Amino acid sequence: MSYSGVQPQYGTFPSDLFTGNGSNTVFTMSSVPGNDAALLVTVDGVRQHTDTYSYTANTLTFSEAPGSGAIIETVNMGSRADIIITEGVYKKTQFTATAAQTNFTIATGYTVGFVDVYLNGIRLVVADDFTATDGSTIILATPAASGDAVEVVAYGTFNVANALLKSGDTMSGNLVVSGTTTMLSPVAIANTTGNTFVVANTGAVTITGTLTASANINFDSGTFFVDGTNNRVGINSTSPLAPLSLYNASSGLLATLQNATTGTTSGDGSYIALDGNNLQISNKESANVIFYTADTERMRIDASGRVTTPYQPAFEAYRANLTLPTQTWTTIVYDNCTINRGSHYNTSNGRFTAPVAGFYFFEAIGEGGGGAFHTIIAVNGGVGSVGDTAQNWTSSNVSKQSFVLNLNAGDYVYVQHYIDSGRTMTSNRCHFHGFFLG
Repeated sequence: MSYSGVQPQYGTFPSDLFTGNGSNTVFTMSSVPGNDAALLVTVDGVRQHTDTYSYTANTLTFSEAPGSGAIIETVNMGSRADIIITEGVYKKTQFTATAAQTNFTIATGYTVGFVDVYLNGIRLVVADDFTATDGSTIILATPAASGDAVEVVAYGTFNVANALLKSGDTMSGNLVVSGTTTMLSPVAIANTTGNTFVVANTGAVTITGTLTASANINFDSGTFFVDGTNNRVGINSTSPLAPLSLYNASSGLLATLQNATTGTTSGDGSYIALDGNNLQISNKESANVIFYTADTERMRIDASGRVTTPYQPAFEAYRANLTLPTQTWTTIVYDNCTINRGSHYNTSNGRFTAPVAGFYFFEAIGEGGGGAFHTIIAVNGGVGSVGDTAQNWTSSNVSKQSFVLNLNAGDYVYVQHYIDSGRTMTSNRCHFHGFFLG
């Protein structure tokens, strides 16, 4: 059947008209169909079965060339906004008519006004050739002959105008995603109208990669800032800052970060606050404030203000019944320790090695009978008056030396005694002790 009149215009679905020349089998459509069900092809008004043609992207290929002058029409029902015509919105029912049959029942039903009927491949005209008014029955105006092929195509309703384009579009209202949303490249969330961007989650919000902020993150009462140059983060506020609370999932409130001028929050929770240039750490529960590094307690302040430092270097060593030669500086190896916190004193060579740079207090005591007794505290290999840090000359049989020394990390300290006259002497009580000041 030939085509005459003005080419139809489609405001919803893209369509194309071609004229056959008897040899050409390939035609280029103006759009890409979403799938097989989304493409309708007719030749001279007769709908073509899908086994008479194929398509790749927007290229339509017939298995046999349409005749010369044949009018070829394609209707793409799935290109706008990448709408895919699936079984949910496109249902096809086929019948083989009996003699004089007029009524055909659609088991899955149809929406009135959204149904097409074909008789032996020729599309029928609604109202003239058939009626479809009850949502389940198609009634032909002219009875079908025995063996006629009747095909009913029912369309579901959808609103193309409200579809979103995958290449970029604007949506108002809420977007709910029940599964996982994956962003393969950085995504910018921009707000130019003063609205609020909210992430709400009744469970946990997990970020497995890096959260990057190119600018500060603003709260109602302050600004969370990231300072990459000075390797610091913080909350900056020119007005009293609303409390930022830290919680443990099982034990509840841990601490509250707030401006010192606002005082504590409701309840009796602890807080961390900035008062001018001073950082306040307050425990309102009369418990300890504990500082950790590498998951190990390093310092504790109890409710009474006492400070304990379990890893601060300290030692107490002694040596009994020590025999000293006369007129010889002798390095003393105190081979017994009652205290050796941090294990920085070596009972094999009598040396204390500074673990960190700072000021240390040391005291050495020698006691014995006989002539004059002398004591020095030497650093890094000093012997006698050569290179020694301190020495004490006494004519009694007791010699004691104590000093505060400024040491570098790795410096070592030890004790030497000297008897300048008399005889070899046995020392009954010789002690060496020290601790880190800071």
